[in-house]
Amino acid sequence: MQNRIIAVLVAATLFAGFANAETYVCQIRPNGQTVGLISDSITMSIDDATLNAVVSDSIVRAAGKKHAAATLTTYTDKRLTAKWTMHGVKDSNNDIHAKIDYRLVIWMSQRNKASLTARNDLFDGHLVRLSGLVRLSGSGKCKPH
Repeated sequence: MQNRIIAVLVAATLFAGFANAETYVCQIRPNGQTVGLISDSITMSIDDATLNAVVSDSIVRAAGKKHAAATLTTYTDKRLTAKWTMHGVKDSNNDIHAKIDYRLVIWMSQRNKASLTARNDLFDGHLVRLSGLVRLSGSGKCKPH
């Protein structure tokens, strides 16, 4: 509940500059061990006039930013796909990742089902640890606000 309140407040303050913004608050359940690179709550806002998008989550804030610019690769009445890149992200093992590409897909045709994946080019979307393979993904639901 507290995460939801914080996400709505973040959306209201960060994305106030978008005149006709469409905002989604997504609750994500990480799939397996994600070493802290998959956030459990993501807020995305889209300016309908320019189709510019920004995202905010705990990873963006930990990097010292209010939001990250995202590129919409699909934006239809059935599906929305946004991509963004983070640099210098520290995971829960204190390893620093030079570049991680994130992809969020929201299926409006499936009651706003969401999928989040992260890809570190060095490991092709997976981190190899002594304990085995760590998949960087999560799924959940998004709500328009």
